[in-house]
Amino acid sequence: MSIQTLLLALPVYASCAAMSLGPVYLKDVSSVLPDVKGQTEKWMGKFLNAPVHVEKMEVNVLHHFSLTGIEIEPKNSQLPILIDVRQIRVKYDVLGLIQRRFQVPSQIFLERPELSFDSFKTKEKFLDTRLLDSSRGLSTRLLIEDGRVELPWFGVQKKLLLTNIWGKAVPFHGFVFQLKFRGMFEGSASGFVSSEGELDIARKKIKLAITFHHVSFTSDAGVPVQDLNGTVVWDNESIQIKELKFKVRGVPVRLSGSISSVNAPDLVMILDWEVQNSALPVRGTLNTDFKRGLFRGSIGLTGREATAFSGVIHGSPKQFEITHLKLGNLYHGTASVNFPRGDFQMKIRNRNQKNQRGKFTLSLSGFSGRMEIELHHFKVFGFQVVTYGVLDFEPDEKSWEKGDFAFLVHVGTDYLIFEGQLLKDFYGSALVNATSLESIVARWGSLSELRGKISFAENNPALDLKWNVGPFPLGQLKQFGVYRMPRTCLGTFESIVNLHGDIHNPTWDGKITIEQGVIDRLKFDRALIQFSGHAPYFPLFDSKVWKGRHALNLEGGFDFKLKNFLKAVKVVNSEHVVIWKGLELSRDFDDFSPAGESLASASVSSMGQVAAFEGLQVVNQKVGKVEMEYHLNERASLHAAVEKDQSNQEYVAAGPKVKF
Repeated sequence: MSIQTLLLALPVYASCAAMSLGPVYLKDVSSVLPDVKGQTEKWMGKFLNAPVHVEKMEVNVLHHFSLTGIEIEPKNSQLPILIDVRQIRVKYDVLGLIQRRFQVPSQIFLERPELSFDSFKTKEKFLDTRLLDSSRGLSTRLLIEDGRVELPWFGVQKKLLLTNIWGKAVPFHGFVFQLKFRGMFEGSASGFVSSEGELDIARKKIKLAITFHHVSFTSDAGVPVQDLNGTVVWDNESIQIKELKFKVRGVPVRLSGSISSVNAPDLVMILDWEVQNSALPVRGTLNTDFKRGLFRGSIGLTGREATAFSGVIHGSPKQFEITHLKLGNLYHGTASVNFPRGDFQMKIRNRNQKNQRGKFTLSLSGFSGRMEIELHHFKVFGFQVVTYGVLDFEPDEKSWEKGDFAFLVHVGTDYLIFEGQLLKDFYGSALVNATSLESIVARWGSLSELRGKISFAENNPALDLKWNVGPFPLGQLKQFGVYRMPRTCLGTFESIVNLHGDIHNPTWDGKITIEQGVIDRLKFDRALIQFSGHAPYFPLFDSKVWKGRHALNLEGGFDFKLKNFLKAVKVVNSEHVVIWKGLELSRDFDDFSPAGESLASASVSSMGQVAAFEGLQVVNQKVGKVEMEYHLNERASLHAAVEKDQSNQEYVAAGPKVKF
């Protein structure tokens, strides 16, 4: 007989043998079915740590049973690892079936299982893996197809699900399984995850490398994270974050670090993060320990010295408060985070100046929020600001779609004093990004409006603003900033001033018109005053006054180094004869100093006539010091003190009487 003939005959012989032995085998298997069903229910119940009832059992020739109609009941009000399953296929080797040894199957296959994540938290309980032991160690393969598990999530609108789970646990050596699985996110997130690792059932240890692939959370999930990629290593009760990259509302972020006691309330996190955006390269660290109450870290621009923060943390990882919060060496306060509600709040105060404080509220999902601030002689680009106001902000969706990450900001104030000038009823709006304030619109006093842009460029911060004032009666203006106006100053005033260039020393280009004016003994029908320059001196050009049919030239400039800032201004005719000069006003300023003390005295002496200071009351006046109180509205007033310090330097101190 040739080799070819033998090879062709072998399948025929095997088929004949199966046909002759099959009935005998099936007869033996059928005889043990009742025992198999009972033993399998008992074995599966122990394995899953929950009572199991099998409605139907089918035998597949030669090697496995199929179990359907399976009911798994919670035990002691705790979910088992397997909540529901369409079908379980338990495979035994042939010899085990014939000898009725059902203790250790060779393979368990779960089709469409629904798993309980809570059961995984205690690996000693979720599976009785001792039932998989044999004298040779592990020998049972576990397979999952089309599985589903609900993951823990603080969102209330949608669940976080891992579906289409495919996985396997293959005996490796001794009592170690090699694990491998993948699945898709649904509900509050999209994307998929894959994992490989080992489970040592003897030492009760698990180690998994979990990789996220393009995971994005939905807009109502409470976490504004998209395109999450990277790998973490789950090692028993800790997670090592090798490197995760994701976007927070489009802003690229890198995260690394570690998380310990993952399943316990005493969570410990050590994180390092960085905003990978060239316009705002922010970097920070965070170290929290809920058991010890430790909270500390740092934040700052990449490549620059960071600002440290610290505090005492209370609560749980989902909802906690931070007391004794310190920001650098200057500010202290409290903060709170509520992830289920999706908000963050912080209150801070200046250690040295109690009148500098703020309250900050932020929506974690929408990045919108509110700041309530009180500032007392606070420097903004070198300018002194005193204010109490509210700032509301929200992302500008169009710019975020383009990667500009700008915020729409709306500001309202109870009062605002800018470089000594009270801007009553100030409110405004702007588009703010990492490098500029754009589309600025600000109004105050019903007569002033400011529009334009401010750039925060590191090497060349600049502004481009247009300031419109009026029209309004000059007779109501008794003060111009900290400077007194002449005693006789009438007419209808209107001005346009453009500020541009270096923010610390901008160029002022101005155009002022006065109709039916009177300044001291100078009367005129109309005046056009144009100036350009840098503070404190603004030279005039192409400026004139008209009286009847006669046009007179205005020469000189505004000099704000002097009490009489009009001293250098003069009116001349076509023959260059001086008709009037600002020097004549000096007698109006003999008792006045722009530094503040005389300003207060002058304001007090003409209290009933100064519209800008209506409601001001002198509460204390003595040599070298004047105290005043200005009533802003029914719930707030402004207290001011003007005096000389020990070095004989004049200064003004102002602050509100108002509660948060």
